[in-house]
Amino acid sequence: MKCVIDNSYIYFQDDVYRQVVGIPMGTNCAPYFANIFLHVYEYDYISKLIRNNDIKTATHLSRMFRYQDDCIVFNDEGDFNEHFILMYPSEMSIKCTNISPAKTTFLDLTISVYRGKYKHTSYDKRNDFDFNIVNFPNLYGNIPKGQSYGVFISQLVRYTKINDNVKDFIKDAKNMVMKLINQGFDKHILKIKYLQFTHKYIGAWYKYGQDLNFVDCYTSIF
Repeated sequence: MKCVIDNSYIYFQDDVYRQVVGIPMGTNCAPYFANIFLHVYEYDYISKLIRNNDIKTATHLSRMFRYQDDCIVFNDEGDFNEHFILMYPSEMSIKCTNISPAKTTFLDLTISVYRGKYKHTSYDKRNDFDFNIVNFPNLYGNIPKGQSYGVFISQLVRYTKINDNVKDFIKDAKNMVMKLINQGFDKHILKIKYLQFTHKYIGAWYKYGQDLNFVDCYTSIF
């Protein structure tokens, strides 16, 4: 780890620069470095609470989940907001992204509490930008077409996992179809791939209690 951190070089306009602040970005190991770095602080702080017999706070903080610098905590009675500044180093700057006390975004999810139950739908922060972002393959470029259509199926599977109702799944699938067609995908082939998805991944969408092959679903997407 130390070798990678201390030997990150960048070549720009005939000059070579050595990174001396932070961890190497864009490398395969960067996410792991970030997680390990912050995990050490979390482990040490919670261990300290346990040694001080503050089991209640330690239990509340154990309900926190983090991926790199994105954190979410459930039912902590406000302890995380009080203790995070003591737990993390100054490099970890935390900003609250709650939409309301019962609704927030975390990674690619919008999580809310409705009538005492957790609900989750998809969230893509790129939609908040005021400019267009190409986030799927563009077939107008020189890229393999077969693998690109495979992206469509993989995203449909992802949408079934992050949307707990069929209405939000259809909305995400429809938006993706429109974007892919604008980026050179053939609508007829997308329909074939969609039917392949519905037959192969029944276990992913049967929770909706509605057949995704039904005309209403199919026509809403295409």
